[in-house]
Amino acid sequence: EKLLVMIDPGHGGEDPGASGQMGTHEKDIVLSIAGKLNDLIAQDDEIDARMTHRSDFFVPLGERVNLAQKAGAKLFVSIHAGGINLQGVERSVQNVLVDMSNTWKINYSLALGHSVLQEIGKLNDLHKSQVEQAGFAVLKGQGIPSILVETAFISNPGEEQKLRNDDYQLSMAKGILAGIKRQVRKDKTVIQG
Repeated sequence: EKLLVMIDPGHGGEDPGASGQMGTHEKDIVLSIAGKLNDLIAQDDEIDARMTHRSDFFVPLGERVNLAQKAGAKLFVSIHAGGINLQGVERSVQNVLVDMSNTWKINYSLALGHSVLQEIGKLNDLHKSQVEQAGFAVLKGQGIPSILVETAFISNPGEEQKLRNDDYQLSMAKGILAGIKRQVRKDKTVIQG
């Protein structure tokens, strides 16, 4: 049985997320990266994926998590491209940060976050001091190990330029997938969980 990952493109619809100097909206970039990740996983023999939304509309955070639970997802991966550290993460996300009773799930989410970061860090010179704050957050996945991945900072003109590039988006998607797979192989209990 394949492990189901729920991919959540951040923002959407009337909530554009952060915007760059060239007018790029975070919601468009992350939807594109999420779609590429979804396509890559479609060819994978170990994991399966679904998306919380495939087109540009707003889904409240609680609903995103409900979709993951209903689908029986074992991991919830929310993709962002903000340029904010967690102090600045929109309130709705702040409210759901780290509120899991199960330490295993928190630890798994942290390990998964680090694993994904190591992969995407190869593409980005992730501002090392900010990795801990902005690289990923553990979300309250209501029993599902959940992370928020900051792919790059749209507020930084150099990174905005890269984020607009199709190959770069694909590399990001591949990096996220590699991180997920490395963690899943390391810890098979997530599949039995």
